[in-house]
Amino acid sequence: MRKTVCFGLAVILSLTGISIPQGSGKHLSTVATVEAASTTGRVPMWAYMKNGSGKLTTYTSATLKSSTGYIVPGDYCKILAFYSNGAVKVTYPTSKGSRTAYAAMSGFMTSTSFSTKTRTLGKKLTAYRRSTGSATIGTVFATDQVLVIGTANGRTQVQYPCSGGYKLGWVSGTYSANQGSNPQDCVDSVSPAGEGKIKVCGWAFDRDSLGSQLKIHVYVGGPAGSGAPGYVITANAYRPDVNNVYGVGNNHGFASTISVSPRGSKTVYVYAINVGGGSGNPLIGTKSVNIGGSVTKASSFQMPLSNARCSWRSATNWSWGNKSGSKYHIGIDIIGFSDNVMATANGTVVGCGYNGTVGKRNGNGNYVILKHTISGKTVYSFYAHLSSYCVKKGATVSKGTKIGTVGSTGNSTGKHLHFAMTNTLWNGSYYGYATYFTGNKTTYAGVTYYNPVYVIQNNRLP
Repeated sequence: MRKTVCFGLAVILSLTGISIPQGSGKHLSTVATVEAASTTGRVPMWAYMKNGSGKLTTYTSATLKSSTGYIVPGDYCKILAFYSNGAVKVTYPTSKGSRTAYAAMSGFMTSTSFSTKTRTLGKKLTAYRRSTGSATIGTVFATDQVLVIGTANGRTQVQYPCSGGYKLGWVSGTYSANQGSNPQDCVDSVSPAGEGKIKVCGWAFDRDSLGSQLKIHVYVGGPAGSGAPGYVITANAYRPDVNNVYGVGNNHGFASTISVSPRGSKTVYVYAINVGGGSGNPLIGTKSVNIGGSVTKASSFQMPLSNARCSWRSATNWSWGNKSGSKYHIGIDIIGFSDNVMATANGTVVGCGYNGTVGKRNGNGNYVILKHTISGKTVYSFYAHLSSYCVKKGATVSKGTKIGTVGSTGNSTGKHLHFAMTNTLWNGSYYGYATYFTGNKTTYAGVTYYNPVYVIQNNRLP
């Protein structure tokens, strides 16, 4: 194995705990300590020597054997790469311009065994060249994702983002790598918002990652895990009042109207979803609300994913009929609250397996086909790109029964469920596009495809 450890491989090794074989046995004592730095991938990085006096020897190669010069405390250096033996590749100023050579990483960083988990510091801080705080190097902002390197003299050395890369500096105060805080949050109100709707208002942020927009989970009629229906909203609304008090940024509010299935007097449970350390996803609060509207007759069909939404950012109509080049999408691409794929209606499993060449990006990957009856007509529902399926051909399933798990097998550019409805049992050749398209149903190559959203919402074929 080469002594230089690429960033991607080192990340895998650091996460799995697999040791790095060294062959000759050299540098075994330094591999563990420098692995943290070599896995960050956060280069280039500008830095000064960690000491304000003396010289740091530079070398002709990463083996650090043949010297070629030295770096002095006033040199502003650009670190280009880290190596598993404790070396860095660095460009530094000389009397003739600059030179790129190699040096010991310990000449810049107070520790080489730091955690690669990033965190925010929660406030704007001046960054200094060294732990003495004698000269500045820049500014660390409240929402910057930083790496905590080590502490000395009441200050913390951090690596933080800047234009074009990263900087290494010291900030006042002592910070640990694992921030470990729960979200801070508040439910301002939960109120009726028309027939079958509620409005949920409040705010939430997590100091472990102030740049994140927290997900808020809302359960109507019971707490999480009780089987009560759940809904997801995002804390990304403008709330300068929260920033004025906590100094965390203006966009941590939520004020969302949700269409819910329960009716009558219900207790609503609201949770903030943790994005860092801490002890879990805290219950923000509970509110009782009287949800108006009559209970409508349940549809024979439902979405195959809980809280389904289109996986195409630019898609309209759930990606049904969206044009890609000269072709039209004749199905919908969705993701949901969880990865459990459910039967859209009562039916029979008439097909399941793998379409395409395993390991290659072609075909539908793992798929399931169900046969249903609607208004006396036969319709087939098709579920593609599954990571796995848990039904067998010939089995009878009920609406809402789990049949598989969302994945990205076959010709898929990302994790999602391709969901389609047709009037004909799939023959294995269809992927998801047609060269022409009309309305909520289209006939292509002798097969009629229905807009699944229309069928589910109207409980009939278009």
